[in-house]
Amino acid sequence: MFLSQKESRDRAIIFAHEWADSSLADLYDPNAMPKKLLDAHKALDAAVDSCYRPAGFKTDLERLKFLLELYRKYTEPLIQAVKKTTRKKRYDIFLLLLLDISMLGELLLQETLCQRKNWLQ
Repeated sequence: MFLSQKESRDRAIIFAHEWADSSLADLYDPNAMPKKLLDAHKALDAAVDSCYRPAGFKTDLERLKFLLELYRKYTEPLIQAVKKTTRKKRYDIFLLLLLDISMLGELLLQETLCQRKNWLQ
């Protein structure tokens, strides 16, 4: 079952109000995750899975293997193209990857600090 944009927006607003006082750590604690949130994630997983295969995936590992192989298939031409570039261009690409990794690290650090701040309150 797919929802219209309005239905999706309305549900997101209801979810946001319902759990506004909860941190992500609280919501995604495997031992205490709210059933409605778990059910919503299962429905989303099923919808996304159906975009890749009509029958979906039996396990998370099966899904992961499929997605990693798809990623390899799409990135292999890019890797080959990079190998054919000059040393200077490869260095520039390497720097961009480092920048992406450092920005991701910064976001993770900020999230961790926010969680610690919430725990101290």
